Amino acid sequence: IKSLAIRNNSSSNEPKTVVLDFEGEGVVTAADMALITSNLVNSEHGDELLSILGTYSYKINGIELVHDYSNFFDSDGVIGFKTGWTDRAGQTMITIFEREGKKIVTVTLKGNYRDEKGPDALMLADYAYENIKHKSK
Repeated sequence: IKSLAIRNNSSSNEPKTVVLDFEGEGVVTAADMALITSNLVNSEHGDELLSILGTYSYKINGIELVHDYSNFFDSDGVIGFKTGWTDRAGQTMITIFEREGKKIVTVTLKGNYRDEKGPDALMLADYAYENIKHKSK
């Protein structure tokens, strides 16, 4: 985490920064979550991670688990996502998109309702693809 410059503190100077608090074990901002996810996706384990995050359903010990948001995979460019919830961050979602060979990660926090996460992630992705220049490898 230190090599990624993750803040891991609750005294962020950024206004309106939303953080996840892992039961007093430190906090992670949305920017930190995007950085961690991006580095994982681009690591030697990226394909394995995407095979898990990009799965409609999977079996663990003979029990089939079906993703609550399986229809979200039909959204433009979604290749994987992880949802969650904490008291402090509310409804959360990390989404990995790929459009025209370019991957981005969106992070949504502070959702009041489960159904807010998908549309918010899509709106962020649309904005990013339309307005941000992507680095060439």
